[in-house]
Amino acid sequence: MSDENNKSPLVSVLYVDDEEDLLTIGKLFLERTGLFRVDTLTSAKTALSSSSIETYDAIVSDYQMPVMDGIEFLKTVREQYDDIPFILFTGRGREEVVIEAINNGADFYLQKGGEPKSQFAELSHKIRQAVRRKQAEKSVRESEKRVSDIINFLPDATFAINQKGEVIAWNRALEEMTGFSADSILGKTHDDYVTTFYTQDRPLLIDLIDEPDETIEMHYPTFFRDGSSISAETEMTRKNGEIFYLTIKVSRLYNQEGVITGAIETVRDITPLKNTERELFTSEQRYRSIIHDQTDFIARFTSDGTITFINEAYRDNFAPLLDLKDVEGKNIRDLMQIKNYSAVEEFLRSLSVDTPVREMEREVTGTDGEKHWQLWTVRALFDEKGTPVEYQVSGKDITRRKRDEEEIHAAYEELAASEESLQSSYQELLTSKQALMDSEFRLRSLIDNTEEAISMIDEEGRVIEWNQSSELISGILKDEALGMYVWDLTFRMAPAEHQDAEHRNAITEALQSSLKTGVPVFPGPQIITGKRPNGTTIITRQRIFSMKTDRGYRFGSISHDITEEVLAKEALKESEERFRGIAERSSDLILVFDHRLCVTYASPAARTILGYEPHELLGKSYEFAIQNFFEQGGDVISHDAKEVLNGESKGKRVYERDIQIIRKDGTRAYVSIHAVPIFQDGVLTGAQASIREILPEEDDREENR
Repeated sequence: MSDENNKSPLVSVLYVDDEEDLLTIGKLFLERTGLFRVDTLTSAKTALSSSSIETYDAIVSDYQMPVMDGIEFLKTVREQYDDIPFILFTGRGREEVVIEAINNGADFYLQKGGEPKSQFAELSHKIRQAVRRKQAEKSVRESEKRVSDIINFLPDATFAINQKGEVIAWNRALEEMTGFSADSILGKTHDDYVTTFYTQDRPLLIDLIDEPDETIEMHYPTFFRDGSSISAETEMTRKNGEIFYLTIKVSRLYNQEGVITGAIETVRDITPLKNTERELFTSEQRYRSIIHDQTDFIARFTSDGTITFINEAYRDNFAPLLDLKDVEGKNIRDLMQIKNYSAVEEFLRSLSVDTPVREMEREVTGTDGEKHWQLWTVRALFDEKGTPVEYQVSGKDITRRKRDEEEIHAAYEELAASEESLQSSYQELLTSKQALMDSEFRLRSLIDNTEEAISMIDEEGRVIEWNQSSELISGILKDEALGMYVWDLTFRMAPAEHQDAEHRNAITEALQSSLKTGVPVFPGPQIITGKRPNGTTIITRQRIFSMKTDRGYRFGSISHDITEEVLAKEALKESEERFRGIAERSSDLILVFDHRLCVTYASPAARTILGYEPHELLGKSYEFAIQNFFEQGGDVISHDAKEVLNGESKGKRVYERDIQIIRKDGTRAYVSIHAVPIFQDGVLTGAQASIREILPEEDDREENR
């Protein structure tokens, strides 16, 4: 509540005592401080019957009163009005009264007696202390609510606990993963939330955040630390006996003062990734088995000649020649005994992205001492810049074929010219075919590995392409999507409000019309909102394009998941609206600064605190404040501001100053300034300050009289 004359914030107090003289004295002393507005009543019963009792910031009550004493009054207030600050102010000093008052929720117990000025000064101090404490507790609850709201929007399963180990946030993704609602878990501790993950009692990673590595390793063998965060992998068993795998990350939560307020744990199901890794390992094993079973000599080596792989046939043929046990790591020049390696290097340089494969023949001396011929197929493997990084060679003994060729060489001499032409054509055909295969391979690799959802329908409207990102974004598997009519698939992913026959017919007619005309249902990128089979919402930016074929038109679609981007913007907008709502109603002056410490926002309290309209402060720098507001102490403010601007205050996150200012009309006032510089990645991005008018200390007031 506030005084209408000076517009300063006042603490509203209800003072209850059956001694009317004491009420009069107490009201006089408290209101003379300029900090309180005091209403008095002579009985607790009368106070409880008042409809305005819950509007007071604090209650002061005598103990010994007729009909209802102070303890009974306290109990009733706690039952009906929860946490209104309550101070028992009584002449009774028995120990049992003190204990009963504290046990029933009294904020302070103060005994009457002594010099009135000192006694009511102490009462004033206790009232302010109790009110500030309740306001701080309310701020903590609001902070925990903001944390819970933010966590609810995270796509990964996430929950948070406070310093007491109580769950303060349990998001929707975690509800879906565990099957336990937030309402059933919030406020619960380890004994309750552990059962949502495991069938037996064991610590979660969040419970071990302050434990040494040895303790963590007992429960999570695969873990690592990154600063104050801990990540780990673990496996769990569903109720149906199915094993699934999780990756977990826990971090501490801090308030603006850097004090630890709790911890947060994020859980992600990586079962599909684990399954893919196993499939990849199995595929690699099959690949190696096939390669090792080949009779051709197969090897790989880097651009400098270092061997990285050989199969068993290669090892059996070449290793005995040099009496080598370990071939990997040796140089291909030494192993193949190439005398003129410069010719080989020239051959390798002839390979390109367009012509990555060529063949060459070599004459070698075998283990039997005889001359042998070998045919080698050489493939160059390139990086994304087109630079060869590795070569794969496949060779076989063609000695018998070469001898047969020599025997019939004369017979085919007349056909040499034709053979040469035919061979050239064949090589061109082989090269073109390989280039086409490589191009198709690169296109398929691009489609399968892009983060964009790529799909395609044929001339009849059936899905013929559905890449991995389409599966991830839509939640519909490729095997299920392929062959479906696009209008059935589109209707299936439509939001719940469009799940009706009218919308289904509209979708079908629009898409069938596009197939006939070749014109997409929408010409440019479009924001589409849909739903997955599990009911979750998905928002994408989609672009449709058509392709003319000899049978009609095919359509392709490229979609990008912007769900997190849209939800983040909505959350940011909501957060900004909440901030504006609080700031506009606050009696404190709230200021927001940019990285140059120029004002970008000023709350309406600028009128009462500084005498300026909020828009008069916009764009003003801290130097404007020093010149116009601070008669004394401006050098301190200037020092603080320059320290922030120079990046010298990264360890000092909060500034608090009590100082005298000069309003626009020339009057003076004392204010408390609370400022917080805001850094991101060590760089100043702005600051926020709140300015509250306060009373000067007692000595200062005497000097001003």
